[in-house]
Amino acid sequence: MKKNYKIILFFCLLIGGIMTDASAKRKNSFVRKDEIFSYYSKFVSEVWDISWKKPKGFTDLMKSETWAFGKKDPYSLFYRLTVESVDKDCLIMYPELKMVTSFPDVAWTEKCGKPEFLRNYVMMEVGDSLIEERLTVFSGTEAPMNADTVFVFRTALKNVYKGYSYCTSIYAYKEGRPPMIFRCFFTEKGKAKEKLYLSKFYKSVNYGNNKEWKMDVDKMREASSRIFYSFTNAERKGLFSEYQVECKPLIL
Repeated sequence: MKKNYKIILFFCLLIGGIMTDASAKRKNSFVRKDEIFSYYSKFVSEVWDISWKKPKGFTDLMKSETWAFGKKDPYSLFYRLTVESVDKDCLIMYPELKMVTSFPDVAWTEKCGKPEFLRNYVMMEVGDSLIEERLTVFSGTEAPMNADTVFVFRTALKNVYKGYSYCTSIYAYKEGRPPMIFRCFFTEKGKAKEKLYLSKFYKSVNYGNNKEWKMDVDKMREASSRIFYSFTNAERKGLFSEYQVECKPLIL
């Protein structure tokens, strides 16, 4: 029963995620490849008061990924957007926030909106006795992205992924807001420029300052319908023929 539930849940998230990639109706017949990021970031801004901007020098790969540290890791996450630096030395995955806030029977603010949630998640996900040596914690005024706390975990990959030998995971937390988990991959050359890439990334993501913000499922549905579901069939066909979903978890 538990296995069937996981299969159904993954299928729903996959289909829901693909549908989310459609944009508002346009005068042109097709959506440009580089606009998927813009549409989803608009959705993120309206629903969660979070700003996502494509980092300078990066292009949208039009791909989603399901990724985890272990091949059969139960903590695999679905990543909605993937961008790559023009020099192809850095790749960044952005999380699907609907996975955290779409379930009415789950009090996500109680489960995920606490600072200890991310630290515990890192411990469960990595399971490394040396995690305290590898984990960097930024809090207060030192935390980027207007977050309360940001955890950064760096590691080398045992199996090189598409030329990327290193992974830096960024776990961002702000009280009462959805947590965000990003993956940044680097080649050997890219690792030497990690500070530069992360500086660009940190400047492109921000939690908003709306103190009255609260999760509104009806607003999420309305925004989803308005921003994504008004494509013509021709536009959807043109978009989805370009879109790829890759589910290849990595092994450390």
